[in-house]
Amino acid sequence: MSKSDNNCVTVIDSICGSGKTTYIFKYIKEITHQKDGSQRIIPETFFIFVTPFLDEITRLKKDNNTFIEPESGEDDEGMGYASKTAHLATLLNKGICNIVMTHCLFLLCIDMITDYVQNSSMRYELIIDESPDIFNLFELKSGDVNSLERDIVFSPIDQDNDKHSIFKKGLGVDKVAACSLNPESSRFFESKYIDVFQACKEGNVYIINRNCYISVLPLQLIKVFSEVKFLTYMFKNQFNELYLKSYGFQIKYQYTEKVGEEYHLFDGFKPYSGEHLRDLISVLNPTKVEKSYKFVEFANENYVLSSNWHKTIKKKKGKKAKEFKPLVAGIKGYYDKSKATQKKFMWTTYIPQKDIYEDVPFCKKEGTFCSCTILATNKYATKNILAYMINLFPNSNINNFVDKLAGNVSFKHDIYSLSSLIQWVFRSAIRNNEPIQVYIPSKRMRDLFIDWLNGEFRA
Repeated sequence: MSKSDNNCVTVIDSICGSGKTTYIFKYIKEITHQKDGSQRIIPETFFIFVTPFLDEITRLKKDNNTFIEPESGEDDEGMGYASKTAHLATLLNKGICNIVMTHCLFLLCIDMITDYVQNSSMRYELIIDESPDIFNLFELKSGDVNSLERDIVFSPIDQDNDKHSIFKKGLGVDKVAACSLNPESSRFFESKYIDVFQACKEGNVYIINRNCYISVLPLQLIKVFSEVKFLTYMFKNQFNELYLKSYGFQIKYQYTEKVGEEYHLFDGFKPYSGEHLRDLISVLNPTKVEKSYKFVEFANENYVLSSNWHKTIKKKKGKKAKEFKPLVAGIKGYYDKSKATQKKFMWTTYIPQKDIYEDVPFCKKEGTFCSCTILATNKYATKNILAYMINLFPNSNINNFVDKLAGNVSFKHDIYSLSSLIQWVFRSAIRNNEPIQVYIPSKRMRDLFIDWLNGEFRA
């Protein structure tokens, strides 16, 4: 197979703690080392391993001495590098080495990595731990849009058949130079416009509507690797899968399980279920327990605690809004009755509306708030009393983009919502197999989570 021909992505889709990383480290070592433990001089495949977890980088380097992490400052040979990007460029130019890096560095250096692997005579495999969102959404103000439309020329994705009325940029080098001399540069660099412009320059931007643009991981990156593996959970029917499928990529599903004392890999898709955690996770049902916990059901209960619901409450009287008072009463009761402490309690809501919870006791406790999108941290691993004050739905602009791009394949709202909730819950003590208690006042989110715990959720 020549470079740029790979059209298959392998997804090892298993829950946290199921041994994905342990298995993959063993798989890599079997290629990089001989059976006697000595390093192969020139293995048949080299690896680029990408993870958000600094602990995993340390663990991989300790387990496998063939991996190098790009770093700034001096290396072991006394060479100095001004940045991790500069060190990565040096490693790629040298060739014949395995590289481990963070998501952040990887996304920053996609073009550099693609060019190197494309032109290399060696086989490279890309392994991405905890699959990142492969898109970046830019929701702009009218002034930024006006500037963008003046300086950037857009053309259809497919000149012969623009089937979805989504456009991809066509930007000449002369336009890049002209923009760099924009007389309003001070305002230019203080807005999202500079980020959109940079993404446009790299050729990965689509227009969703006049005020919204989306930058997507270039598919050429995947095509140049001999193999690409994502280590993740709940990949199915989400944006990354639908985007790849819409461009003809095949998705091969695998999963890991412990057999005896070792983790093994199996082909196929394993239905999502948290049944093995039922004895460790207690889900508080606010409609059936004592009054101090009770969350009053609302007329339009499906959207209570959604982002738009929170925005509406804030526009009214915030914490004084009558719709918000029962929720505050329920949280206060939960916090008091659970005898929560600062060390053990963890909660979340939408960051822009966080301040409307300011009168709730736990809101003033430092270290209790854990962002609903946080990754790559063990900071909350002692938390065992949780409150999830969110009813999550996909961003409507992203949803519209997927619907247009993927044709008759729909973006599944429930799996998106559930996967985000599970990801957040796994920031807590459950990651160490310790029991936790979860308060989920949104009936929709609570039902999804309980279905998953009972093995009744279907992707």
